[in-house]
Amino acid sequence: MPMKKDKKLKYSGRESDFLGLFERINIISSVLSAVFAIVYCQITDNVRAGMYCGLAAYLISSAAYIGGGWIFYFSTPYSEHDKSIIGHCFSGFDRASLLFRRGMRCLADNSLADSLRMLLGVDEYRLNTKEKAILYFYTGVCYRNMGYPTNAAAYFIRSGENGLDIPDVRLNALRCYCRAGSIHDAENIFTEMCSDNLDRDYFNFLYTEMGMMFVRADDPDEAVKYFEKSIELDMDKASATGGLAVASLLKGDLDSGMRYFRKALIANIPDRKGFLEFFRTTAQNCGFDPDLESFGTKPGDSEKSIS
Repeated sequence: MPMKKDKKLKYSGRESDFLGLFERINIISSVLSAVFAIVYCQITDNVRAGMYCGLAAYLISSAAYIGGGWIFYFSTPYSEHDKSIIGHCFSGFDRASLLFRRGMRCLADNSLADSLRMLLGVDEYRLNTKEKAILYFYTGVCYRNMGYPTNAAAYFIRSGENGLDIPDVRLNALRCYCRAGSIHDAENIFTEMCSDNLDRDYFNFLYTEMGMMFVRADDPDEAVKYFEKSIELDMDKASATGGLAVASLLKGDLDSGMRYFRKALIANIPDRKGFLEFFRTTAQNCGFDPDLESFGTKPGDSEKSIS
């Protein structure tokens, strides 16, 4: 179910105080500096000295204001990879930047609902194109982590349209389209990515992602093409072999399914328990009842699924 954006973002009292803190400090310091300059001029009858004193007071308070903003910026829990993506965007202490960094803190803490609410709120402010690209990318990450792949893919695409030209954009869009079963969109991005000279280690699982999309679409013949190509290219071979096991079950071939199943376990497939549970469930849905207890699991042992 898609999540809707609030027409007007509402903050709790704590968040409102936090976001307006630096702004209030700057406004108060400006007013006090002006009052100080006027009073000093009246007492000393020295206009120039009063102006200098007022300016000095304003500069000192502004320096404290700016310093506080930068301290908060550097304390934001960005990974090195995030820093390379975000750069100097949202590094100021305006409300949009403070709200963005607050949303990123929540994202790092896995408080996804709060993070999404704040990131959507940032979009209500006037942003430049680069800031929009960064914002849409991390809004997509938040939707992806919440389990809304269609929403996530849309934001990753918007991020790319606003000029964020990094492999992560198309990679995440592809994975989300695969999860959502958007076959046409996934195939388009897959074709684009395969035409580029991509890092094999970084995109090791492209073919297996496409294969699993066709498994979930109950199209084992198409899935097999991607799994076999992945093995041919020596990319994510263990997961591809596991995919062939599941695809064989969908084709009604239990013997081949068990053969690939054993090969996948020998190859140390990632999330062994999740794979066993997914294979068992698929087999049962296809009318088979293979004995898998000898492989180290019983029904219900794993809450995870490779699907």
